[in-house]
Amino acid sequence: MTTTIQTAVETANQVNEIESPQFPNNDNLENLTDKARQQHNGEFFGDFVHQSQDMAANQGFRNVSQLWINQTLTFEQAKNEICGQLTGTYDVKANLERFVPKLTEQFFPVVNTETNNSTMQQKISFGFLDQETGKFHEPTRIALDQLSKVLGLGSGNASIANRLINGDSQDREMLTELVTNQLRHVDLEKERFFRLRSDGTMRAFLGKNYSVVPQEWFLDTLEEIVPNGRISHLNGDGDTCYFNLLIPDSLRTETDSEYGGMLACGNSEIGQRAVATLPSVFRAICMNGCIWDQVEGVAYIRKKHIGITDLNLLKTQIADNLNRQIPLLNQGIDTMQSLKAIQSGNNASIKHHIAAICKLTTGQTSQPLAKKCVEFYSSQKTEENITAFDLLQSFTRAAQEFKGQEKETYEQIAGNEIMQWNDSDWSIVFARAMKIKPAEFKTVYGAQYASQI
Repeated sequence: MTTTIQTAVETANQVNEIESPQFPNNDNLENLTDKARQQHNGEFFGDFVHQSQDMAANQGFRNVSQLWINQTLTFEQAKNEICGQLTGTYDVKANLERFVPKLTEQFFPVVNTETNNSTMQQKISFGFLDQETGKFHEPTRIALDQLSKVLGLGSGNASIANRLINGDSQDREMLTELVTNQLRHVDLEKERFFRLRSDGTMRAFLGKNYSVVPQEWFLDTLEEIVPNGRISHLNGDGDTCYFNLLIPDSLRTETDSEYGGMLACGNSEIGQRAVATLPSVFRAICMNGCIWDQVEGVAYIRKKHIGITDLNLLKTQIADNLNRQIPLLNQGIDTMQSLKAIQSGNNASIKHHIAAICKLTTGQTSQPLAKKCVEFYSSQKTEENITAFDLLQSFTRAAQEFKGQEKETYEQIAGNEIMQWNDSDWSIVFARAMKIKPAEFKTVYGAQYASQI
């Protein structure tokens, strides 16, 4: 059994030890699970989850508890949560002469909960004055640790810099003097990489050749490799994050497998961790997020964020390592991605396109479904123009808002019908969108939409 974030964190912790660009010994993990079952006398601990809990089979994850799948995130939700924490972040390549060690004095109110009176309390902070912008930046623990290594002040919690910054005002004054003195012994004209944020923090202090692998790119890449996957066990922040990517059963070649598949992922924009992905299979994930009977494969780990300029190559390596160990149905993935190239090209609104699909599907749609499709289209669209891919995604996302048989029906409409349409079928949809009549508009959406035709 694995705790909720253990897999992703342990993967990231291997970064400085393992690099596997040639993918050694990364065979299909199904071969390993058979051996594991034999060692357990034909049974797994995780079997009890299947026997005692409702599984999310209707959502495409038959080895994950329904209660846990409800706590996972779509790619869009994960991007909003992770990338949202990067607001105001910007990178600077400059020499150390630009940033001067400095103490700043701040006052903030402290409220006495018993008397409800407030007093002003002084705070002396250590940081760096950006001489170009005039802004003061207080280093985070990570940035201070990176600076300490360069200045020969040690690293980690026991470093001189860390002890002094967590001391009193006199300690921070001594830290300012110590850093100023140590800067005499380094090349001040050497270009460095600084990660700064508008909230007044310095997030990273690294060498000039450091290359950021953006979190947004990482998530977009994973979505291309594993469309409709779910982000689970998310931990960390925008700077550094770890999570497990759950692979839909429909994407796997082992359609009758007793095991679920996932990819433990980690990435850091500030030099803490490398890009890391570790495929694994598991018997079950229970309602509390515990992973039962997990069999791990071989990680792909890019050891350093230095000189990473070919992100397409990095994408290929991640996909190759995953597919060798948990073979995916490339045809299904290619089908999903090819839908992005099928564009409407007419002036009909998104409401007209959704209405056209509802009128053309053989499955029974509903006014609430159509309205949800319009709502989620805007939040999930990937292209500027209306595409078959984004139309399909609006239906798959909208289906998740319903329950029971209704939800299953809408998922089948999206997966078993709309996803199977070819170019000719979509041409019919786009043409139909131009010819939607007021009466049809009213039938699909309800009376309130009829006037908007």
